Amino acid sequence: HIFNQMEQLPKASSTSRVDGKAELGGGDAEKINLSQLRNLESKVNQWILANIRLNQSFDSQEREALKDIEDRFAQIKELQDREFRVRNLYENGRKLERVDQLMEILNDSDGRLVELEQEKRFQ
Repeated sequence: HIFNQMEQLPKASSTSRVDGKAELGGGDAEKINLSQLRNLESKVNQWILANIRLNQSFDSQEREALKDIEDRFAQIKELQDREFRVRNLYENGRKLERVDQLMEILNDSDGRLVELEQEKRFQ
């Protein structure tokens, strides 16, 4: 809307002030009332302010999004750490089961060896 009004302004190569009006030089010699220029300037300033606020809003949303991403990465890291600990516990449990099995085998074989030695002594 503001840009449409600005496009309607005559192209100027120079500007001079005469009796409260701005006279735009360049062939057409059209006159624009200073209040119209001030009105357009006010609208442009409002547009600039709106853009600044919009940029701040986007910056705020970007910061929130980055914080969310960082939080999610922290959650992923925590889950990976938990997975690592659980996997280690599982593997250690399997190793302990194997050690228990070997100990049972050794105990059985030791017991049999003791029995064989006792049988030899009695013979």
